[in-house]
Amino acid sequence: MDSTRGAEPITFQVGSGALIEMLESQLFGLHTGDQRRFEISAVESQLPASAEAIQVMARSDFPAELAIEPGQVLGFVMPSARKCQA
Repeated sequence: MDSTRGAEPITFQVGSGALIEMLESQLFGLHTGDQRRFEISAVESQLPASAEAIQVMARSDFPAELAIEPGQVLGFVMPSARKCQA
């Protein structure tokens, strides 16, 4: 649920955990300007759950007019100013 389309390319260190392993494995061997199309299934993209990844927020933290539904993706900025998706 992320893209660099229309933005600067990302930089990451292989093995750092910044990207899921399945995504990293698809990028091996690519060089600047190379393009490759691939799909990663939902099962392959699952990261182990961690307590830090769970954000509990009260309904009152959201605008009253915002319709919240199961499975909906909401973007927000954490207090640390890190942009997240929930």
